[in-house]
Amino acid sequence: MTSSLSGPQGYVQARNEAMAMVMDGNSSSSSLFVRTVENRPYFPLLKVDPSNEATVIEIAKVILESLYHNNAAASAEIKRNGIANDTISDNKEEEGKVTVITGGLTNALFKVDLPSSNTSVLVRIFGAEGMIDRDEDTATFARLCDPKGGVGGGSVVHNQLDLLGRFGNGRVETWIPNMRQAHHVDDL
Repeated sequence: MTSSLSGPQGYVQARNEAMAMVMDGNSSSSSLFVRTVENRPYFPLLKVDPSNEATVIEIAKVILESLYHNNAAASAEIKRNGIANDTISDNKEEEGKVTVITGGLTNALFKVDLPSSNTSVLVRIFGAEGMIDRDEDTATFARLCDPKGGVGGGSVVHNQLDLLGRFGNGRVETWIPNMRQAHHVDDL
């Protein structure tokens, strides 16, 4: 990855760079395009189909691979699993379990359990396109999760909450066990 970008403009710049690659005819490597924005991987050309569990599992794996290893490893994972043409492939049986999370107002929410890495994550597929500035939303969320630059000069909203990475139509976040949905707050 090249230099890290930040803020909503970082997401815009990364998307513009990816689209320039596509326009220049570099489509063979365009879906592999990844930039670091807010110190996290961003795959602007990868899209997830919320009706296809295999793609939900795959994006979780790609983001985790990119986050916890290096960019070359993430690219190899993408190639191994047949990701191309700006969409995650569903031609490989994936190991993992997807649970639909209810209560999202504008997003499709999925808990993804990856037994091979003993990890669970939240995959958030954006909805309400055009109503919410997802670049601003994600940059703000990243900063709230950052212990060095969060609200109040370093206070983290929740010590387990983190943005792991972003893709074209959503993002991957940490899964917080035993966290209750917002509509249950009135029950307390």
